[in-house]
Amino acid sequence: MNGLSRAGRRRRLVPLAFLAAALGSACQFDSITVPNGRDRPVVHAVLNPWSSEEVILVERTLTGRVTIDDDINENRNDPIVSGGGVPIRDARVVIYNDANDSVVAIEDAIANGGRGAGVYRFRNPASPRESTTPGLPAMAIRPGATYRLMIATPTGDTVRGTTTLPRVTSAPPNGARFFNRDRDTLRFFWDPVPATQRYLVRVESPWGPMFLFTEQFEARLPGSLRNVFQENFPRVFLPGFQSMVSVAAIDPNYFDYYRSANDPFTGSGLINRLEGGIGVFGGLAELYSYAVFVSADLDQDLEGWYELDRREGPLSPFTMKLYIESSAGDFDVITGEHYGSIDLRSGSVIGLRKDDLLGLAILGTDMSDTAAVFTGRIVNDTLVGTVRSGGIVQNVRFHKTNRRD
Repeated sequence: MNGLSRAGRRRRLVPLAFLAAALGSACQFDSITVPNGRDRPVVHAVLNPWSSEEVILVERTLTGRVTIDDDINENRNDPIVSGGGVPIRDARVVIYNDANDSVVAIEDAIANGGRGAGVYRFRNPASPRESTTPGLPAMAIRPGATYRLMIATPTGDTVRGTTTLPRVTSAPPNGARFFNRDRDTLRFFWDPVPATQRYLVRVESPWGPMFLFTEQFEARLPGSLRNVFQENFPRVFLPGFQSMVSVAAIDPNYFDYYRSANDPFTGSGLINRLEGGIGVFGGLAELYSYAVFVSADLDQDLEGWYELDRREGPLSPFTMKLYIESSAGDFDVITGEHYGSIDLRSGSVIGLRKDDLLGLAILGTDMSDTAAVFTGRIVNDTLVGTVRSGGIVQNVRFHKTNRRD
């Protein structure tokens, strides 16, 4: 975890409307023209001593000069542009340490043919993790140290900030936990960390991240936990999905910025400690970081393991485990996992059931990427239908097994 969640970004999992009938209405209102506002630099940068690469996002406030498309999918390799933002290209982004040594961060777009505009990066050789980006300039980011940020934009703006990282003593334990959301509770305990304002508990949910701040030295996350930051308050833990769960010590800059309210047009209301711009230059250090593999009890008719009758063709997984995650109206939301496809890596599935109709998005390694789509019918203990990917269609049948684990 880099600790950085760009304000206003929404992670889209996959549309579920391929089964639901779309109902809508149109309303027409009188229109007026609002003059464009004055743009300002916006910076999101959170230093993490355990991250192999430190990332600084530099863009401009949205002032009415551009039209924002809320339906575009965010690309993690091009987060500002794909999220509808206005990147600041060719800025000089410099980080200084206590000894006044410095590093100039490199914009991703330079090496990626324009992709990654406004995303600036440098390598942290003090991290126990290996950098995956060759040729990056380097500076060690250490717990308890103070760092200064200076950004000079091509249009003459200068942004400055300072942060002191929490004084943690060791890197977080990494690993995996298996979690039954019907019966289990995740529990974390830690000792006080000097130079810490609060502690951040964060869960990466397929619907978007859930986070909370605490002054306590423990956190308990039940399987029934709901995400208050998402519409309709969905469950945080989805059976068949992997969730990254972390606990981190954070500095005052991070805490104040992300706990404060925001006017999306002006940025007013934010607790902002940057000079010459708005945003955050903060620090965090993880205390725990786990991949949590979520399951649930198999106690409804549809739920269980399904095996492909004929293992041929490149698209379809050989095995799927399905759960009824929730129900709303005439629809059941289905989640699960898949294994064994010739061309697809193992991953998660999500979809909808209405009566005997079933549609499933077969997801790739990235939970937001749909690699293939199953559509078909439930006939007793058998799923009959097709798997499609691009222009390729494969007829398939899955039969339910007696496996219960």
